[in-house]
Amino acid sequence: MMLFDGYEIKGNKIKNRIVMPPMVTFMLAKEDGYVTDKHVSYYEKRAKSEIGTIIVEAAATDKSQRPFYQLGIWDDKFVEGLSKIAKVINDNDCFSVIQLHNPGVRAAGKLSEHPYGASAHPDYEGSREVKKEELIKVKEYFVNAALRAKKAGFKAVELHGAHGYLLCEFTAPNYNKRTDEYGGSLENRFRFPIEVIKAVREAVGEDMPIYYRYGPCVPDIESGIKGAKMLIEAGVDVLDISYANKEDVTLKTDNPDFNYSVYSAKLIKEAVDVPVIAVNMISTPERAEYLLKNNYADFTAIGRELIADYQWAYKAKNDIPINYCYHCKPKCHMNRGDYKCPNLIKADETLY
Repeated sequence: MMLFDGYEIKGNKIKNRIVMPPMVTFMLAKEDGYVTDKHVSYYEKRAKSEIGTIIVEAAATDKSQRPFYQLGIWDDKFVEGLSKIAKVINDNDCFSVIQLHNPGVRAAGKLSEHPYGASAHPDYEGSREVKKEELIKVKEYFVNAALRAKKAGFKAVELHGAHGYLLCEFTAPNYNKRTDEYGGSLENRFRFPIEVIKAVREAVGEDMPIYYRYGPCVPDIESGIKGAKMLIEAGVDVLDISYANKEDVTLKTDNPDFNYSVYSAKLIKEAVDVPVIAVNMISTPERAEYLLKNNYADFTAIGRELIADYQWAYKAKNDIPINYCYHCKPKCHMNRGDYKCPNLIKADETLY
């Protein structure tokens, strides 16, 4: 199967095309942001089960900008705990990446009373437009977080530029209403993310891959492709394609091949010369194999399936029946505790 073919990124040999995408484990996190033993066990179980790449969940780069309890990377004090996660991933021949996160206006809540974003947004109470002079500090937060990730032993970092979070807010015209050099044209809207990428690249050096989670319909796929090329020119090595924000202007088609996110990945892959990750409802090994063989992507991200059955990759490789995710509605029960996930109950398993 092509799913288990190796790949090389900047001299890093990756054993297969299966990616565990960043999924925040709310119920394992605490307000202080420290890594817990449960975090380490959660990632170790999956790293031991034939996954090629694990992108560790969104880690907060700015203590004042958090929409929920999550891992912290805003201070040197977190390096020791994060290194435990990196070690259990690396020790199991799995490529370790950690996602660096600033939620922008979506930080609104009990942890962030006055969150900043590209612009204030009426849906997020107390939100405000980040000042130009503040952007220097925000960029430093990303740079310092990347350096901590490298010190902790992660092989790569991912900048979160999707899902309506800060970097995505700048690129998306339905969020970015600025009238300065960071708003308006496509080039202006991508200016701050590009500044962050260049600063991170200078800090971590040329050898460390930079991933970028990207929602390309900003506001349409044509603009998204132009933006992708700008991100790559700035220093991005891998594009992890998802969606932009909840008001995302989708593709100009009523019947996308597979689904909007995966089809976006296909269109981006056709236009760029860096590896592309596809994500969204890639539930079965057969689906993943089809996407790889038909050039939708170079890697397939398997998300909730790896919550429901941490041995998904091992079972796919050895032709063992998989306990597939039920895709519970209205949302995944993962963060309501192990006992709420019907698949974990059925398999008599725990999350970590």
